[in-house]
Amino acid sequence: MKFHKILAIFLAFLLCFSLAACKADTSTEATIPEPPEAEKYIPEFWEIIEYKHIGYGLGQYLLYDPETLVMYSYIYDRQGASITMVYNADGTPRLYTPEISSEN
Repeated sequence: MKFHKILAIFLAFLLCFSLAACKADTSTEATIPEPPEAEKYIPEFWEIIEYKHIGYGLGQYLLYDPETLVMYSYIYDRQGASITMVYNADGTPRLYTPEISSEN
């Protein structure tokens, strides 16, 4: 009886350690997809500064209006999209300047 308890404990530990050795595939070969069709909903008179693929069908465009130089953030996912103005820390609209955006 004592032998069976020790054997059961040993097999339980063996099972735990064998499962702990498994890991998910974390290869870095994943490619960032091209910007999706969400780009067709951006007004033609706005310029795209940057595109970021966030993951799980979620992405973000950083835009600016060439006439006013005000920057906007356009975020989309599979179910919809939203656009908002980008603000400075003091609450004023952030204006696009090529020198600042190239440093980021």
